[in-house]
Amino acid sequence: MKEEIIYIGDPMCSWCYGMVNELDKLMSKYQDRFPFRTVVGGLRPYETQPMDQKMRDFLKDHWQEVHTRTQQPFDFRLLESAKGFVYNTEKPCRAIVTVRHFIPEKAHAYFKAIQSAFYAKAIDITQDEVLIETAKSLGINPIDFNTYFQKESTRKETYDDFTWAQQIGVTGFPSVILSYNQELFALALGYRTFEDMDEIIRKIID
Repeated sequence: MKEEIIYIGDPMCSWCYGMVNELDKLMSKYQDRFPFRTVVGGLRPYETQPMDQKMRDFLKDHWQEVHTRTQQPFDFRLLESAKGFVYNTEKPCRAIVTVRHFIPEKAHAYFKAIQSAFYAKAIDITQDEVLIETAKSLGINPIDFNTYFQKESTRKETYDDFTWAQQIGVTGFPSVILSYNQELFALALGYRTFEDMDEIIRKIID
């Protein structure tokens, strides 16, 4: 089993967005010690119905809670005005898997880019053109990206990520796992600070 830090999240998960700075600190400290791998968890990959007002109100309250706790900026316009918006996270997750195929080391940067676009700029990241343009900004040819993105095998690869996360016991996001000495250790199952995750790692490897 490879020694690495594994991040399991979804770009449309608000607590994943809330924890981004804590995760960046962890990656920065351990970048020379552990490789970092991004796995998509699939928050709402099966949703087919547009958000109703009850769901919009729930999410707005939830996002406000994340903002209060983490000070991450939120733009609520998508919740307030986007008619017919379906909160389905499969495409953004599949886009991350696509970037991971072309440039694995940029998968997390892409994750953060579309995550920020969604939460801080109210951009609908379920739209193919948004996902393609963001990949282009990282140096991936748009045609190559879209070809791989649309493949049935890429959909399967994305759902394989979801399944793997479930198999190791991940039930919520964000989750951060340390693979070390042939074992998996939970650093975060939900929001956690850098200091808390760092303390757990030090206890494991010292």
